[in-house]
Amino acid sequence: TENKNLKKATNAVRASIEKGETLARSMAQFPQVFPPLMIHMVAAGEASGSLEIAMDRMGTQFEKSAKIKSLVGKAMIYPIAVLVVAIAVVIVLLVAVIPNYADMFEDMGTELPAITKMVQAMSNFIIDWWFLLIIIVAGAAFAIVTYSKTNSGKHLFGKLTIKLPIINNMSIKSASSMA
Repeated sequence: TENKNLKKATNAVRASIEKGETLARSMAQFPQVFPPLMIHMVAAGEASGSLEIAMDRMGTQFEKSAKIKSLVGKAMIYPIAVLVVAIAVVIVLLVAVIPNYADMFEDMGTELPAITKMVQAMSNFIIDWWFLLIIIVAGAAFAIVTYSKTNSGKHLFGKLTIKLPIINNMSIKSASSMA
């Protein structure tokens, strides 16, 4: 393999097996390389004497998971692109277009509706404090990613996966195709 981590792990697993350790225990020394499902299936296969069947099932499982992950990734490209373009358009409107109309609104001399004042305030905020928004968005993204790696975060995002209609349907299709 060209993957240095996998190569290092497989060589270490081989050396551990040669010393008399079980395959599952040897693999468990590298949780960043071998997923828990694989380690547990290998342990069960070793205990029952059906390691070949366990490996075959894991291969099938991981192939299906990779295929579904690829399909979901491809399916998400369009909505993400639309979202990025929409955000860019809103930012351009707030930064470039609204300030040009602000002078025109002032020249009219009439009381502006609350929503128009709110849009002008958002425009001024983005123009004056754009760097603060970048820091807030980056901090929020970092916090979400960090939280999603904790047990409670995995639990929460698992619940959200079940409750969000589009993701829920993909999860159900994924589970049924693996059975």
